[in-house]
Amino acid sequence: MSKFWGSYHLKLGYNHKRINHSEKVYVIGDVSTNTIEGFWSLIKRGIDGVHHSVSPKYLQDYVNSYSFRWNRRNEAKPMFFQILSCLVPLKV
Repeated sequence: MSKFWGSYHLKLGYNHKRINHSEKVYVIGDVSTNTIEGFWSLIKRGIDGVHHSVSPKYLQDYVNSYSFRWNRRNEAKPMFFQILSCLVPLKV
């Protein structure tokens, strides 16, 4: 979902829905920009509050980390066990 900005017209294989704020439309069914704005707010608060600053070299790593957390925020299994389940067992 996004606002009605020209760069958002790209076709990248995603189900992309748009909200036209210039027409005073803010929600269409379950589509709004609140989710993406909440996601970026989480990243900005995390960087400002925990890390204080991030170099461009590592920015994608931080975004990936916060994206992992955001995408699993409603899971019942604790985050620690979610991460462990992603690891490949080591052969000893």
